[in-house]
Amino acid sequence: MPDAGIDVEGIGYGPHLDEVIGTPTQSDKLGGWPNWVQYRERPSCRECGAEMIHLYQLDDGGPHDLMFGDAGCAYVSYCRSHPEVMTPLWQCH
Repeated sequence: MPDAGIDVEGIGYGPHLDEVIGTPTQSDKLGGWPNWVQYRERPSCRECGAEMIHLYQLDDGGPHDLMFGDAGCAYVSYCRSHPEVMTPLWQCH
């Protein structure tokens, strides 16, 4: 992946992050910054307890015809140390 020239290590996630990277896209996408419907969630790995990393989001109503509540979105996270451990979650309005 090309370097975008933005060092986000240590910035932390918060409202100010949108000013640095822009608002995340609301659509199906692999990687990148999640577009949380309600609030930031990062589950813990069941093997080591580490905070998991966002992998992809699946927006409802797309070509897949899935619905996640009222205008919701599904998210999948994985553990950097245990990549076989993935956790799904979803949020809706």
